[in-house]
Amino acid sequence: MGRFADHRALIGQNGVYRPIFVQLLPGRKGTPADRGETAKVRGIHASRPFADEVSSMHRQTYVTAGHPCDRLCRPYAGMMADLSQIFFRITLDSIVSAYREGREALATRIQAADDAATEHAAKLDAGETVDDMIDEETGQSFSQTEYLYYQSETRREMLNHHAQAFAIMIHHAWEKHVLNLNPEWEEYRCNQAYGELIKQGFSVDKPRLERLRLVSNFVKHESLDILDRHPEMFAEEVVIAYNRAKEQKERYVFEDDVLKLSDDDISDFIDATYQSAGRPEAKQRVF
Repeated sequence: MGRFADHRALIGQNGVYRPIFVQLLPGRKGTPADRGETAKVRGIHASRPFADEVSSMHRQTYVTAGHPCDRLCRPYAGMMADLSQIFFRITLDSIVSAYREGREALATRIQAADDAATEHAAKLDAGETVDDMIDEETGQSFSQTEYLYYQSETRREMLNHHAQAFAIMIHHAWEKHVLNLNPEWEEYRCNQAYGELIKQGFSVDKPRLERLRLVSNFVKHESLDILDRHPEMFAEEVVIAYNRAKEQKERYVFEDDVLKLSDDDISDFIDATYQSAGRPEAKQRVF
């Protein structure tokens, strides 16, 4: 019978994280390396490939030398002592997959619009078509060139809105993760969260988490704090107009899409939350 190792881990069940145990069960034949030991999580068996995948995801190891369960733990070297980060990684992986799929779909539509505009321009130059188009239902005329340009630009705007929406999603996932770790809290408060998580041994990257929070608040609530803290994320003319409005004690009214987010921004937000969910000292614990 295998031994239980209390990982103080948390697993999401019905939206609530609960403590779990991981039990390492020995196989019946062969050596420890080839007899297919399994990790049991509340009755759910995970094969060694799962453990190997976890090991590759988290380069942290048990310190089990001399411990009675050393033989059982050795195949799982690399699994973290605190599994809450592993389950948070599952959430982040899903977000990344959705972001990539949505971005690829939008990029395809942008390329199609650009190709249509190029083809139309070539036909105009060759005298094979006219630019003025007539709407059969209303009788109104419009420029095909302007229509194709508007179509392309609108899809590019949607690409930025897509990134903004995922920034909100990432921060919401972080908030939920922290609240699940601290179920006694009524709501997420950033400064409280940073302080308490650091006390609990988490590697909180406050500067990067703050940038994510400010981006999320700007998109959701039009909070302008990010213009004070991260003016580098905006065009120079936007920063000048904002500072002028502050000097004149006027409310700065910005146009849509003044905040441009890139794939690098989304990657940074993902990495900031994931790294902040880890506890470096976990690899020093002995079970």
